[in-house]
Amino acid sequence: MKGISPHIRRWARAMPMLIVVAAVVQFVVETVAYDLRVLNQVAYQQDCPRTAELLRAFLRLGTTLHRRGFTRALRGVYKMWLALGAFYLSEGAESLSEQMQEALGQVEPDVLARLGEELLGVTEPEFWEITDRGVNFDYLDPNLRPHLHELLNQLQVSG
Repeated sequence: MKGISPHIRRWARAMPMLIVVAAVVQFVVETVAYDLRVLNQVAYQQDCPRTAELLRAFLRLGTTLHRRGFTRALRGVYKMWLALGAFYLSEGAESLSEQMQEALGQVEPDVLARLGEELLGVTEPEFWEITDRGVNFDYLDPNLRPHLHELLNQLQVSG
C-alpha cells in the first residue's frame, strides 16, 4: 500500500469488517421483517384496533430501505410482504390485501417472481442451523401457498 494516502489505507483495513457489518445488518432487517409479518398476522387474527397502523409501519420499512438504497436487505422485506399478502388473501381481508398489492406493485415483477419461487421452495418450517428461534423465516404454511400463487397472478407476475 505504498504511495496510498493514510486515509485510504484506513478504509482498506476496515473493509473486511464493513462487509461483515453489512451482512449482519441484512440479517437484522430480515429478522425485523419476519417479526413484523408475524405481528401483523396476529394483530389481524386478534382483531387489534391498530392493525392498519401496524401494516403501514411494515410497509414504511420497505419504502425507507428502498429510498436509502439498501437493495440487498429489501429481498427479505419483499418476501415477508408476499407472505403477509398471501395471509390477507387467505383471510379475505380485502382492504389489507389491496394495500399489500399496492406496495408490491412497486417491486419489479421479475424480482417478485424469484422471491415467490424461493418462498414456495421452502418446505421445512424449522431452520437447520441452531439459532435462538429455530424457525425458517421463508417457510410458508401449505394453506397459504395457493394464496401466494393468487397474489402473484393478481400482480401479473409469472413464476
